[in-house]
Amino acid sequence: MAKSKNHTSHNQSKKAHRNGIKRPRKQYYSSTKGVDAKFLRNQRYAKKNNRPGQKAALKRIAKAALLAKEFEAKKQAKANNKPATETTTTATTPVVATPAVATTPKPTKKVPVHVQSIKKVASAKVTAKLAKVAALRAKRRAAHKATVKKRAEQRQQKAATKTETKAEVKTETKNEVKTETKAEVKTETKTA
Repeated sequence: MAKSKNHTSHNQSKKAHRNGIKRPRKQYYSSTKGVDAKFLRNQRYAKKNNRPGQKAALKRIAKAALLAKEFEAKKQAKANNKPATETTTTATTPVVATPAVATTPKPTKKVPVHVQSIKKVASAKVTAKLAKVAALRAKRRAAHKATVKKRAEQRQQKAATKTETKAEVKTETKNEVKTETKAEVKTETKTA
């Protein structure tokens, strides 16, 4: 005999509830896919400038720079055999004997001359292109304004001609009606 039963959900709910039906776990970082780009950009800047401990780090850097300055002054004074002038230090910035070498600013790289000329040429090209685009946009804007003005004038002319024709038709119909009534009155008087 042929098989008749193809599917059943018997026992499936019991099996599902044995370990409990749990909600899907939330990820630690939710995806930002499909979120408004403007909002995301703003969020990125906000996160960048509000990192935890950022203010403390800035204070540490400032303190290290101050210490480095003091150290340099002492070094120069020793080299010149002059007594070092003490800079005023506050209670929050204790004087440390060793300089903060790690926080001294790195020397800036000198850009080679040929690279500078390339950059100048590139910037000149970019500015020329931007000027071209601006001129083209201005031209298009002017053309658009002209067409809009022309269309408005055409509409006004159409409206004026329509009103004129309507007035002419009304006067013509009135004249026709008057002549017809006069003719009818004449024929009535003649017959009577």
